[in-house]
Formats: sequence, C-alpha cells, structure tokens
Amino acid sequence: MRRVDPADVTSWLGDATSIGPGGGYTGFDVDVWHASIWVLNAMYESEVQLPDLSANQLLKLQILAGEAEPTIINGVNLDERTITTGQSLGRSEAPGPGWRRLLWSELAKREGAPMSASGVAPCFRWFSYRSWPIRIRPFASGSLDRESFLRLAEVLIRQPGVSPDSRIWCYYSPLVVVDSHLETPAVLEATLAELPAVYDWPEDHGSPSNIWPDDRSWFVFSDYDLSGTRVSGTTELVASVVADEFLETTNWPRRGETDAPR
Repeated sequence: MRRVDPADVTSWLGDATSIGPGGGYTGFDVDVWHASIWVLNAMYESEVQLPDLSANQLLKLQILAGEAEPTIINGVNLDERTITTGQSLGRSEAPGPGWRRLLWSELAKREGAPMSASGVAPCFRWFSYRSWPIRIRPFASGSLDRESFLRLAEVLIRQPGVSPDSRIWCYYSPLVVVDSHLETPAVLEATLAELPAVYDWPEDHGSPSNIWPDDRSWFVFSDYDLSGTRVSGTTELVASVVADEFLETTNWPRRGETDAPR
C-alpha cells in the first residue's frame, strides 16, 4: 500500500464524473455502470433507558455543570449560536455493549419518515432531527462505519474471478486529506487484500472517497457530505451487496429508479 500522484490515476474521472471536470472535491459520483446500490452507514440505539435529551440539550447541561467547556473562537461562544447535532464526521464504529444496531428503515417506520423523502442522497435530511436524541448514536457522514466497510471489502473480494492481489485505487478528496489545505487530494495504490487496512489511513478519517480496481469493473463512492456509500458495477455485484445480512441498502431514486429499502 503506497501513496501515489493523483494526476497519474484520476484523469479518467474528469470525463466520467456526473459533476463534471474539476469535480471530486467531496468525492467523485460516477454513473456509467449497469447497476448501483447505496450502503447506509450504521447507527445504534441504547439498550438501557437514557434521559429524554438531545445531544444539544445534554451539552448545554454539561457546560452549566462545569463538566464541559464552551467552544469559544475569537471571543464568540459558538455553542450559543449553533446546534450540536450528535453526528460525527469520518470514521465510526459500533459503540460496544449496551447498544444495538438500529436500521434506517426501522427508524423511518417508527418516526413516520419515508425513506428518501427529502429528495437527496442518504444523509441527515432523511430524518427530522436537528439534534439527535442521546439514546441514538446516529450514522456518521463522509465515511462508512468500520463494520460496514469491512463487510463490503469481503463482498468485493468474493466476486468471481477476483484475486486478493488485484490492484485497487483509493481516492481521498481534498476535504479528507489532513495535509491538503483543502486543495490537494490523495490516492493510495493497494490490493484488495489490503482494503481492510485502508480504513485506518489517513489516521482520522475512515473509508476513501472513491475506490476502484484496475479494470474499473466496479466503483465505490463515499461523499464527504453524505451518510451512505454508493456501490456501482455489475448486476451480480450489486445483488451480492444487497444480499449481505449485515449491510443495509437502499436504491435511492435516481434517473428513473424506485426506492427499495431493505
């Protein structure tokens, strides 16, 4: 696994991306394969009863009690002007004992919020919470959770005719790369066998913005602003992703598609 010059391996994305040349600032959304599916970032719900508080309410109580420090920049108390959502950005994983997996479809049914009703790709706008209740660990944005990423890596490596030594490319948008100053992306060259280890590079993010093999037979897209990852490729690959018992998927309506959450 090594870092390479992005210009050497991403030039084709300027022509293929649906957001045009110069795109990729939050990740490339390419739409040239036969099929695609969204993998939804995992969220969890407490198995023990917690106070009926939002993340924002809890933070304010902690500040009043002296258990947390207010965020003050240039003399401005940001906690008085913003809302703490409770969501995270980048890497996330199962919180451990005392928490159970909460499916998007389950929460949508409970809250009476039809999946994808907001008209945008999977993100916080699919639900009505401005600040999430502390009983729920909501899905992160910008990266698949660790468990879903590792499971997706297993699905990819199990595809017929695929070798663990197959070369892949991992693109990180400028927003993700710590040393980029919001200008320069990064690309890793790796093998499919190394894909699980990619989740911990760079140190504070998680899954790459895009992943693809040498033959470009499939493509993975994790937008910095979204809470789902779009997997594109053959109908057989997409069927394998949908059939996985851990991954929660949805066929977000796009270009005539119909919504079919699982």
